[in-house]
Amino acid sequence: MRYSKLAHVRANVILFAFSLALTEAIALLLLGVFSRCDALESDTVRLAILVVAFAIWLSVKIEARAAFLRAMSDDEARHAARPLSAWLIQFHIESTRQR
Repeated sequence: MRYSKLAHVRANVILFAFSLALTEAIALLLLGVFSRCDALESDTVRLAILVVAFAIWLSVKIEARAAFLRAMSDDEARHAARPLSAWLIQFHIESTRQR
């Protein structure tokens, strides 16, 4: 099945937005606990948040590719043992260009 370029972009943008929201929430929680909410205005903190969000995005992409490759092999026992495997496989199919 071939997906359009819009589907590729949408899948990657949604994952990055989710990664960024998760990173922002964690940063806000940590800075709030230590009473340093004003640090969110710092360019260094903003850059760190973007770097962590990118790292989360990249790690999910790598895990999705690994799940896809496991599913393509005949090792069904390991594939069935991972509950997020189906979502990761679908994400990999949607987020990578099939040639």
